[in-house]
Amino acid sequence: MPLIKEMQQICSRLAPLGWADLLAAHGLDITSRSLAKELAKPLKRIDRSLPGFQDFCREGVRGIEPGVPSRSLFYHALASPAVTAGPRGKLRGFPTLAELDMVESYIFACRKASLADITALAKGASLAVAVFACEYRVAARTAHRRYADLSFSRTGLARIGTAPPRWDGKLRGFSPVVAGKPNAMRVSPTRYVAYLAVQLKGDQDAGRPMRYQKAQRDVNSPADNRRTFWVPLHKLFDGPECLTDVPKLAVGLQTYHANEKLRRIHLVLNTTTRAGKPFRSGWTEPDISRFPFRITEGIAEFRHDEGDPPNLLVPVPHKTLIEGAVYRGKPLGYNVPSRDGFVGSLDLPVHHNSQGEEIRPCPAYVHARTKMTADGEVDLNQFSDAAQLVDNGGYVARHYIDYTGDGWVKARVTGPSSRLPVIPAYSLVTAPDFLYACDQAEVSDWTDTLPKAVRSRIWYIDPMPLSDMRLPANLQMPKSPFLLDDDTITAIVPLALPLPKGQQSPVPSPNHPVHTSLPDDAAGIMAPGWDVARDWLPDKREHLAAYGLGSPFPEDSKLCAAFSAFWPAVAPDATREFAWTATNNYRTITPLTDEEIGVGDTPPWDGVPPPRLVRKKEGLMVQFTNFAHADYALSALAGKMTFQATGLMTQVDFQNRTLAMAMAYQALGLSRFKWMVLSYRQVAPDNRERLRAEKATRRTLQGTAHRFVVCRVGHSTTLAKPPFLQEIVVRNQATLLIDAASGVVLTNRNGAWTGRTVSL
Repeated sequence: MPLIKEMQQICSRLAPLGWADLLAAHGLDITSRSLAKELAKPLKRIDRSLPGFQDFCREGVRGIEPGVPSRSLFYHALASPAVTAGPRGKLRGFPTLAELDMVESYIFACRKASLADITALAKGASLAVAVFACEYRVAARTAHRRYADLSFSRTGLARIGTAPPRWDGKLRGFSPVVAGKPNAMRVSPTRYVAYLAVQLKGDQDAGRPMRYQKAQRDVNSPADNRRTFWVPLHKLFDGPECLTDVPKLAVGLQTYHANEKLRRIHLVLNTTTRAGKPFRSGWTEPDISRFPFRITEGIAEFRHDEGDPPNLLVPVPHKTLIEGAVYRGKPLGYNVPSRDGFVGSLDLPVHHNSQGEEIRPCPAYVHARTKMTADGEVDLNQFSDAAQLVDNGGYVARHYIDYTGDGWVKARVTGPSSRLPVIPAYSLVTAPDFLYACDQAEVSDWTDTLPKAVRSRIWYIDPMPLSDMRLPANLQMPKSPFLLDDDTITAIVPLALPLPKGQQSPVPSPNHPVHTSLPDDAAGIMAPGWDVARDWLPDKREHLAAYGLGSPFPEDSKLCAAFSAFWPAVAPDATREFAWTATNNYRTITPLTDEEIGVGDTPPWDGVPPPRLVRKKEGLMVQFTNFAHADYALSALAGKMTFQATGLMTQVDFQNRTLAMAMAYQALGLSRFKWMVLSYRQVAPDNRERLRAEKATRRTLQGTAHRFVVCRVGHSTTLAKPPFLQEIVVRNQATLLIDAASGVVLTNRNGAWTGRTVSL
């Protein structure tokens, strides 16, 4: 079917849902019988004051601008998540992702270009068929920040879950939420598209790439203007309208993924020694090249349901986030060596490069608290010395698996007469995002605006998104198609078009509580081991690899969430949930609310019971889950993990929480390592305690205030009976109400409120 016929069908469906009125406000009639002419004509009264059109490209003057989606008003209206209402109220329906893909194809078809024309556009630069993950974004979240535009990366990020994906047309994205089922999580897909792409040097003024990297002499890393980036130039799609001289063009994508975490565990264990003798993990070749040691099925596949675009990569939903490993019909275990573990996890060897960064040839942390015996499985968490039992080893532990992994997406193109190189994309299928309304790059951008002294008070190192990393993709996966010198694969770039002059758009980014499939929403490697890790070849040349993450993934989730101060990322900061942090110099950085950790009726995000205050004859105590006994893997197995509450945390909320916590430490005037957070809530202007505090101090807090109850800690004991709670004496309790924007802090330490302004 000709693409204009497809466009007519899209317009016919959307027109009565409010879209005809909305686009008529700009002088565009999508009900016209001459739709192609209507879309191509110059528009004389584009109204950029309407909601969602403030960041439409200033150079855009048509419904469809051939070859330029960002200057196509019709496409912007349909694709922008900021466009949700028409001049007469809310829109009553929204485009599917397949319809957006079709409109994109029509935009490039209108270019009426031949392969020779595209080659000429490349101006002598290298041309190839490259695969990109892509999203249409508001201006503030694009690579160049000037106007709403498509953003591309050769690395895509999908996330596992327990339910099929759901496209939210209003949000223009995939929501991970399952209504009415707080412990269910939808998988989050990635859309891949093949483009004729050109290889160009980095250019900061062109937004190539997002968060342009300057030279770093301390790590011998060149600036991005000395690196090359594959940048999309012309979309490839089936049919004669894509390229005028290729009438039978056919475009398809193929993919491969692997999870080699169990295989890697055994490879490393079998090369270690114990008392001068080789350690035997229990399994060797050829077994460890089979499922579940190496998982290549059930990770992700292309889906073609109605409403899906041609190449939507969807993680396969599984009943639970992790499951017990089974081999040859029997539960699969491994021999646990005797070695110093890490608070209940088997801690496998990790190398370090010259900068001290972790090199992980296998999962650094492995679950080892389910002991396999002839009489069945024994949960070691029921013993007071669970962590010591893991350290002692000498037993068989149950293996658990997840369906995360990494792999590639390649294009199969038939029709072009020339043999262009084919450049694959790197595909990551990762753990759920418990703070899916926040993005790593936006936190990094915000951190960059803070004075260096303030940043050092908050973070051990500055947050970094995966899109900032300059490493090649996994070079050790089976039949890896990636090249060692291809170190810009995670970068985010715009189309290869000259940017018009002008400043960055002042329009802020709206809340976007949907999955983001590009790597600016993933943590860099020096952040928690949440999305990907780093390994190296025998000659120590480094690359990305997913097999270095925890086995199963909740082993990393637990440690990363608790280490927020040291490996900063957009992940839940669980520090205040555990007593051990009060005595081991870890502190809360971005506090979770009482509700988010399970105080009240809302289930805890990690399935771990929250702290509770108890009064004994010795005085006021707080009882915590023992960190060594907190088992995120078993929480995931039981379906107890949830983002019902944490998913409501917006980008602005994340930032304000972080600032408020830093202000609280500053106002207390003593070492932040000596204060423990007992309670954190957000209170509205009509809160009674807040009104009394404002009256007593004659200071007013604006908007939502941050309420902390903190204390100095006394002696700590571990209760003798399961679940071996840790109990800490509460001393010097204080309540703080904080306005993060103004720095006003109201403090009650001895029954009386005082006020001051804190400057970080």
